[in-house]
Amino acid sequence: MKKKILYICRKSIHHFKQLDYRFLSEKYDVTLFYFTYSPITTIKLFMAIRKHDLAFCWFGNIWSFLAVIFSKIWRKKTVIVAGGHDVANVPEIHYGLVQHKIMKHFTRFAFTYADLVLPVSKTAENRLFNLAKPKQSCMIYNAVDIHPKPQMYSKKKQVLTVGMISRKSSLVKGHHTFINVARYLPEIPFILYGQNKDGTIDVLRKQAPENVRIIEHSTRDDLYDLYAESLIYGQFSYDESFGVTVAEAMAYGCTPVVCDSGALGEVIDNSGYKISGHNPEIIAEQLKKIFMTEAQINYKAIERSKEFSKEKRKQKLLEQVQKLMNF
Repeated sequence: MKKKILYICRKSIHHFKQLDYRFLSEKYDVTLFYFTYSPITTIKLFMAIRKHDLAFCWFGNIWSFLAVIFSKIWRKKTVIVAGGHDVANVPEIHYGLVQHKIMKHFTRFAFTYADLVLPVSKTAENRLFNLAKPKQSCMIYNAVDIHPKPQMYSKKKQVLTVGMISRKSSLVKGHHTFINVARYLPEIPFILYGQNKDGTIDVLRKQAPENVRIIEHSTRDDLYDLYAESLIYGQFSYDESFGVTVAEAMAYGCTPVVCDSGALGEVIDNSGYKISGHNPEIIAEQLKKIFMTEAQINYKAIERSKEFSKEKRKQKLLEQVQKLMNF
């Protein structure tokens, strides 16, 4: 009989969370549990954990805190993936749960008393250790699930960035910086692609110069087409615990240009360009140099992206969960 896992996350289940759900479902009986901030959901979570062998939580937030407590009561196991707002601490934009006087204690408790914590990068791992002392942890890089064919691409001189478009997300992901960089290179097309979560997309469109296109997310295939045709992928975030879209763009041979914030430098390694700070003029100068010297597929970026294959994450994830199940 298959062991049962309760997969706990917020309802906006991102692509990388879907991958873990798929991986675990190949071996276990997995139930998806969407957490909402309500007493009824808390009661449902309490009862659901009783019926499962393990609670698997994405991000160390209030739902992970509750899952750890309820798992102790029912004598179940708990796994938390650490890699985002939960371990971040960026005071200049007031980002990260560490900045929150109350929530940081819930997060620290969850990470300390969970049976296993899985940070998604070395950067996230270091941040985790600065916040808490987990019983057991294992760094497993996030994965990208795409199947590019580099030989079929013809790169255009354009800069692409991808990310959720909302007041908070656009601030963290540097969308305003992206637009300001474009002002210095009026002859170069810039594309911002992402899910529209609130009215921020209209604000950005009003701010953007003529060479910036802001495209609302439609399908993954549309996104892949943009990766395939873009010479440069720019990620000017103030913080990233991994940067899945950077890894995806690299798999499509884009040259990554990132602000050296959080794990972005770690992810691109020596396959692209790292810029200190968020000065739009300095970033624009770097892009101008790249356009003068590079015009083709970045094979070094493609090779680096293989470190983040779904096969590698799947193998390590299932190994760690199996160990915990057998303990």
